[in-house]
Amino acid sequence: MRALRERRNLTRAEMLDRLERRARELHEGGFALTERQLARLEAGQVKTAPRVVTTRVLEAEFSRPISDLLAATDVPSRGVAAHAPTGVDAGPVDHWTAIISGLAQLDHRQGPSQVLEPARSVYASLMNAAEDGRCADRAQFLRLAARCAELIGWLCQDSARLEEADAWTARSFDLAEAVEACELGAYVLMRRSAIAVERGKAGDALMLAERSLRRSGSGHDRALALREVAAAHALGGNVPAFRGAVDMALGQAATGDSRSPLTTYCSIPFLWSEAGAAALTAGEPGLAAEYLRQALDGWEHGQPRDLAICKARLALAHAYDDDPEQVAAISAEALRDPAAIPSPRAVASLHHAVRVLERRGAAAHPATDQVRSALATVG
Repeated sequence: MRALRERRNLTRAEMLDRLERRARELHEGGFALTERQLARLEAGQVKTAPRVVTTRVLEAEFSRPISDLLAATDVPSRGVAAHAPTGVDAGPVDHWTAIISGLAQLDHRQGPSQVLEPARSVYASLMNAAEDGRCADRAQFLRLAARCAELIGWLCQDSARLEEADAWTARSFDLAEAVEACELGAYVLMRRSAIAVERGKAGDALMLAERSLRRSGSGHDRALALREVAAAHALGGNVPAFRGAVDMALGQAATGDSRSPLTTYCSIPFLWSEAGAAALTAGEPGLAAEYLRQALDGWEHGQPRDLAICKARLALAHAYDDDPEQVAAISAEALRDPAAIPSPRAVASLHHAVRVLERRGAAAHPATDQVRSALATVG
């Protein structure tokens, strides 16, 4: 760690300033490190690993695991963010683009818990590069940092850490605006709307979705923005407006307009599934079941995790319809797919279905016990 600090020509006091700034960027409010403690860490005079918060900030700042930072010799970096791109050694932008794409794919296979910390490290590396005075590609690195911050926001949202999700996604929007990344900015506004829906803020969600819609170009970008318009109306209890926005979203997706790499998941079955989730929010389980069956009937291939989420939502709709046998059958089908296991959303919907059945007097029903037993195996 001392060698890395000295390469930057920083004193320990200056290094502490950098670490405190990094802690603020990561929203690690509990970070506290004195100059004496830093000196002990640099000298390897520690018997136990630093606190979790300290470890996160150090690893993000230096883009190395704590074991390397506390080593007696300068150990070469490894891992996803193996080398923070600085100055003339920044490396090709395509390299970091591929890393962010790989993290998104890893999330789909393994879930957010396995990806969040590597994504934070990549973000820190990208910002280090952009802040380096010798970097010739500042705008490109800021654009990539915006994309990475959006991904972190999604990972936080999928993990039900909504305050963090909101902060990261707002930061992504600010970065996108700074480099006039219009397409990304429109997409991030849509993502901010989705978070507002989950936080129960119907007015904010509608405003953000409408802003996204005004900025969106392709049919799929507009379809996703209209999905959030629909969700905001559902949250506000305006069912006619909700249904109208669903129809418009499906119409935009059906145009076949070219889509960006950000919207490849936006298929018509996906939109039906999202409409089903919003219908549940609106208190319309019958309509939700109709939408969700449309999604399942049209699902062709791919997106296994989204498919598992769709099935879990249908199980929840049947729970509201007082049908524990259907809940059990669909839950078993949803959990049979390994893609459901790392999905907090699928599992949360199935737990919600059990709670609904219990409230409606089916707590002792054998089918309810069957769902409980299945969920016990996945946590």
